[in-house]
Amino acid sequence: SYRAFRQARSITKSLLDEIRLGGAIDSEAAKSTVDDCVQSVIRHPDAMMWMAKMRETRTYTSDHCLNVCVLAIAFGRQLGLDEQDLRKLGLCGLLHDVGKMRVPEEIVDKPASLTPKEFKLMQAHTVHGRNLLLSTSNIYTGAIDVAYSHHERMDGCGYPRKLPGSGIGRFARIIAIVDAYDAMTAHRCYQNAKTSTQALKVIYAERGKQFDADLALEFIK
Repeated sequence: SYRAFRQARSITKSLLDEIRLGGAIDSEAAKSTVDDCVQSVIRHPDAMMWMAKMRETRTYTSDHCLNVCVLAIAFGRQLGLDEQDLRKLGLCGLLHDVGKMRVPEEIVDKPASLTPKEFKLMQAHTVHGRNLLLSTSNIYTGAIDVAYSHHERMDGCGYPRKLPGSGIGRFARIIAIVDAYDAMTAHRCYQNAKTSTQALKVIYAERGKQFDADLALEFIK
């Protein structure tokens, strides 16, 4: 399982590097990585969760994408999704942040707070992600929606479209929670990692506002 995880991690990194260099999304590599993660989560749910806790600061975005993929699959399994849906959800998780490859690296990795202008450029990763995935052949269309909508909020104050909660799809609601959880529990140059318990407290406090209330409670379980 550890070997599978290390391999998934390096494939994810090269997939994202390729996009950063202006290449296309390798949808086959993405799918087979997700399939491996689904199989591993089904076989060793706990082992995969532990591995998602090991990360390197310099490869934050690719580690984060893989972690979100693994956590989403584990969460989806708890929600009773079948294997085919776990693959779809995992793909949504793996590719939710591809748009960050179109945001200048010095903004993505900036150690200080972003200026309003930089924050706008950072928020645009949702639109870049949507556009990148739209131009990718034979990709699951749900992944396009999640890349575009994972920063929308149930209270309608999210970005980029300020969608009302009713306009946010189920997979986007799931990835929003997993994405926030993984980001909060990571050490970044500009913030100390929260403990798992602290992160879950934030998710609990934000239920019905930032996050889908029922899913937030399920995730905490």
